[in-house]
Parts: sequence; C-alpha cells; structure tokens
Amino acid sequence: MLSPQLMLPAKLAAIPPLGAALTRLVDYGWPRTRSSAVARTRHIDDLVNEAVARGARQLLILGAGFDTRAQRLEAVRGLAIFEVDHPATQALKLSRLAATATSPVRFVAVDFEKDDLEGALLGAGFDSAVPTIVIWEGVVSYLTSASVEKNFSMLERLLAPRSRLIFTYVHRGAIDGTAQFAEARRWKAVVRASGEPFLFGFEPSELGEYLRVRGFELASDASTSEVARIYNERYRRSEAGSELYRVAVADRVERS
Repeated sequence: MLSPQLMLPAKLAAIPPLGAALTRLVDYGWPRTRSSAVARTRHIDDLVNEAVARGARQLLILGAGFDTRAQRLEAVRGLAIFEVDHPATQALKLSRLAATATSPVRFVAVDFEKDDLEGALLGAGFDSAVPTIVIWEGVVSYLTSASVEKNFSMLERLLAPRSRLIFTYVHRGAIDGTAQFAEARRWKAVVRASGEPFLFGFEPSELGEYLRVRGFELASDASTSEVARIYNERYRRSEAGSELYRVAVADRVERS
C-alpha cells in the first residue's frame, strides 16, 4: 500500500532554486506532510541500523510500496529481506527495479485485508526462529481495526523473541476529532480524496497496553515532530514534522 508521501521529481529537485520553490509549495499545500516523511524515514533508517547491530538476521517490510532500504542501507546487506505489498503496487515496483539492478529482496504479493500473509511469508522462506526487523510504515492508518488486529496476531505468532517491530500510526484523536492538530483537516482531506482515507489510529497513552497483551513490549513512541527536533539540532535542518503522526518501536518478548 502506498503511503501519502509527496516526493519531488528528482530532476527538478536537483535544481536548487526550483527544488526549494517546489518544497515551499508542497509545504504550503500539504503542511508538515513532507517534513514528517523526512523525519520518519531518517528515524526508521537509524532504528534499522540499530536493530541489525543488536543481532537481527531478517528484514520484513510490510506494505513496502517504493521503499528502497534494501538498496540503500549498508547494514541490511546479507540479511534475508522480504517485502510484502499489494500485487499491483509490487508489480509496478518490480518493473522499475528491472531497469536498474537485480534486487536482493524476496517479494511477497498479498492483499492485507484478504490474503493469508503468514502462509505466504512462510512459503517464501521466512524463518520464524531468528530475530527479525519488521517495518510497517505508512500502512496501519489505512486498515480497518479488524485487519490491524489480524496482523498483530500474525506477527505475535510469526516473530521470534528479540525481534523488533517498527511501525507508524496516526494519533486516534486526529481521526475522530477528540484531539486538535493544526494540519489534521488538510491531511484527512488529501488522503480521503486519494481514495484511501484514515481508518485506524492509536491513542498513544493506550499503546503500551495494547502491545503488551499481544506479546510485545513498547520500546519507544515519538511524534515525527519530536523526531524532527532531534535531527534538526544534529544536522542543522529545519523540518517541522507533525504531532499527529508517530513512529513506535516494540520488541517481541519471550514466549511464556
């Protein structure tokens, strides 16, 4: 499933004045969307590198879209890598990859709402006995509550202890209106117009308990606004991020 990231055309963005103008245009029309994507992408990259250093031996990307971490990150080379996505999206990505280089990825085509993801992964060679990194980025908020529950149950069964789950989500208050965020109305209008409205969100204060009863321990949970502030200070950038969009990290605990 594609995430609602707005990417600038590479050739245009490479022209500094034009790239800067396009960036300002995107930030004006879709406030904090681009900066939120920038912050979450860099944060997840660092979390993946950290998980590899901790001993992860597989990488599973759920709803991969046009994710390029298998090609970009030096740390994941040598890991077994699985990408799961809708058949149509995956076919388009494969057509693009064919024009560049051979991919080290095992591609698994499924519909999250309908197909047996667990069976498809095991059939593709996924090893449920080794620590795994799972990236679930830009997907949860577009699924039904039942589908989110189904996938967490699958991950509880499939993942070995010491596996790390990294996922993004939208604050539930931004969806049901119980919390106010300046950019919420514009974000919801854009994704609704695209045909993929926000359907599901977590209340951050309840996330730890939700994960605990499903075999995971919450390790961290931060908004992309919080993440952006860290990287802004470190790299002298000025990304805004968003308080409504969050990145959570959870560890699969030992089975009882």
